[in-house]
Amino acid sequence: MINTVILAVIEADAGWSVGAPETGTAVVDRDLLVDRNGDPWIPPSALAGSLRAHLAEHSADENLMGSRPPDPATDEPSDSSDGERLEPSLLWLLGTRIRDRDRDAAPGTEVVASTAVDPRRRSALPTLLRHTRQVGRASRIELYLQHDGNLTDDDLHLLATWRPAIGRDRTRGGGSARLARLAYRAYDLDDADQLRAWLQTTGPDRFTGLSDVTIPVPPDPTVLSANFEIVDPLHLGTGSDRIKEVNGRKITQAVSRTRGGPPLIPGSTWKGLFRARTGYILRSRFGETAACTMQTGCGQCPLCALFGSSGHRGRLAFRDSTLSRARTTSRTHVAIDRISAGARDKLLFNRQIVEAGRFTLVIHQLETVTDWERNLLLHVVRDLHDGLIGVGGGAQRGDGTVRLVDETPLTDLRPVTEEARS
Repeated sequence: MINTVILAVIEADAGWSVGAPETGTAVVDRDLLVDRNGDPWIPPSALAGSLRAHLAEHSADENLMGSRPPDPATDEPSDSSDGERLEPSLLWLLGTRIRDRDRDAAPGTEVVASTAVDPRRRSALPTLLRHTRQVGRASRIELYLQHDGNLTDDDLHLLATWRPAIGRDRTRGGGSARLARLAYRAYDLDDADQLRAWLQTTGPDRFTGLSDVTIPVPPDPTVLSANFEIVDPLHLGTGSDRIKEVNGRKITQAVSRTRGGPPLIPGSTWKGLFRARTGYILRSRFGETAACTMQTGCGQCPLCALFGSSGHRGRLAFRDSTLSRARTTSRTHVAIDRISAGARDKLLFNRQIVEAGRFTLVIHQLETVTDWERNLLLHVVRDLHDGLIGVGGGAQRGDGTVRLVDETPLTDLRPVTEEARS
């Protein structure tokens, strides 16, 4: 009898979170799962779905992870079982250990804000601001597995090609991860020495003397990559203002979004901007019914097929953009009374802005993206470069203008064809 232990080391970028049940607190609308010490936690079940989906692509999920579960609609076995007895999984996901990628400690968390945008008004919808707690640093996740029996070279190679996904918000900058290491050890329990080693060790101590499996280079999921520089001041708020004292006066200050120091354009901002502008292009080209303006999506138009709806995840993943060479400052504003045309009392406020800097926009595909869909995205890139739309707050008053550092991506630009209608 052979038992095989497997260690999978996953590197996850900052911004991931596995959702916790609703807490009902006023500070955080969407919290993340934590362990008894209050540190971020990923239950093995949160990774099992991603692994099974990968194995299913190669028709190996039932061989390693047992029969597929019953159809929830009918509570009957899946078609793949052909009425035979359901087989349990031979692959056990035992537990996880999570550490900061650069130090031996639990990764820190951050609370970020996001809001929905009205496709018609192209401004934030009221009462839809929500705060999410997520992991704010790159992480190293150790997943411990056990397989009842021996694994073939084909099985190990298949596991090594797994591209794990962590938690929620994958289309908005979250959950980006990669398999960094896969190692295993087979214990022959018919051998006295190996049986003794198995019985005298528990937990992570069993995962010693491992043999590494070569991790193949995964295919590049990049659909679009473009380098920009800031032309007009850019501000991306955190959703949480603070009080700043200037010359003895208290001023409300809108703080810019950062992560570990440098300013950041989150993937949620990119997704909202691209969805709104793509919908505008489709409706301008083919009429009002070409792309829906429903907040949750209609689930039937080309816009929903690409960006997702309440019933279907989108096929694009917008990555966070960290600004380099950033130069920040603050500006003070005051509201104007529309009756007297003078400054309104007690409405002086301050904003942190980024005056200069460069960043890279990166869009990955979660599922296949067609040529005409990529062409639509390039039209949005061109509109950004031409200054027709801006990034972040204050775009309607000239802020947030950006420009391509290199116009190479636009060489593939073509007119929007009839393919975009269906």
